[in-house]
Formats: sequence, structure tokens, C-alpha cells
Amino acid sequence: MDELRSAAAAEEPLETVLGSSMRRIGACLDAARTREAVRAVVGDHAAQWPEFAAAAAGAGIGACLSVPLVVDGTVPGELVGSFNVYSDRGEAFDPFDEKLMRLLTTAAAAAISKARRWQAAGETIAQLEVVLGSRAEFDQAKGVLMAEHRVTAEEAFQHRVQVSQRTNTTLSEVARNLMASITQDR
Repeated sequence: MDELRSAAAAEEPLETVLGSSMRRIGACLDAARTREAVRAVVGDHAAQWPEFAAAAAGAGIGACLSVPLVVDGTVPGELVGSFNVYSDRGEAFDPFDEKLMRLLTTAAAAAISKARRWQAAGETIAQLEVVLGSRAEFDQAKGVLMAEHRVTAEEAFQHRVQVSQRTNTTLSEVARNLMASITQDR
């Protein structure tokens, strides 16, 4: 966890209220480290989280519930954040609230995973479109070289590879340049 960011939906962002103590210690970070939900009455954890407890008490926060947001994707069990709720009452959160928050994080994790898969699929489609678009040009260039130099398909390909390496350009650019030079000669 090199960099932690927070977002809150409140009249005044909690990071402003709790200050930098929120970034170093507290229920949120314990939930992130252990990947388990943390229900805490703020005063009961003054020894464990002294800065956080003092800042939370000063802000009128009596309890917090933090549930890690873990997503399976390219990295199984990747921690992407935590959901945190705060209350001014110490007895505010019970096991039922924890189960509800776990349900919320499960739904959020599924949405994040699906969004990531959707984005990856879109990127793959864009790459395939580029490849398919250049395929015709590639084949045309191969045919031109085969006809012009009376060589095999493999020899035509090797010629393009040599030009690509010598000019430090991609094979697609070599094919595109060859086809452009042929149409200009007309």
C-alpha cells in the first residue's frame, strides 16, 4: 500500500476531519491489512490507534466499520480499497451491519471485475481491428515483392524484416510505405 486515497460522501470529507492519522492507522488500514472486516468502538482502540482515536473522538465519531474491497482479476484477491462507515454512537454497528457491508463489497467487487474485463475486451478488440486492417496491406505488399523480385512468400517476408530492421520501422509501416510508393508511381 504505497499510496492510500480516500473518498467520502459527507458534508465535510473525513480525511479533512481526521487529518493524516487516517492514512497511517485505524480500522480501515487494519481491514486492508488483514482482509477482514473491522468493527470498532473508537474509544476502545485508543491504545492501538492513538492518533486516529483522538482525531475521531474530536470529530464526534464513536464507531467505525471497515470492510476490505477485494477483487479477483489478473491478480487473485487484489485489494482495491475498503468501504468505511462511521457513526457518532459507539454501539452503532453489529454483526448484521457487517454482513450487509460484506454484501455491498461483494457486489462492488463484481462490478469492478466486470468493468475491468469489459475494458480489457475493448482493448483486445481495438488491437485486433488494427491487425486485421493492416493484414490486407501486408498481403498486398507481399504479393508486390513476390511479383517484382520473383521470390517466395517467405523470401518476401524476410525482405520486409530486413527493411524494417535497417530503417527502424515496424513491419506494418514497411508494407504501408511499399504500397504508397507503388500507387505514387502510377
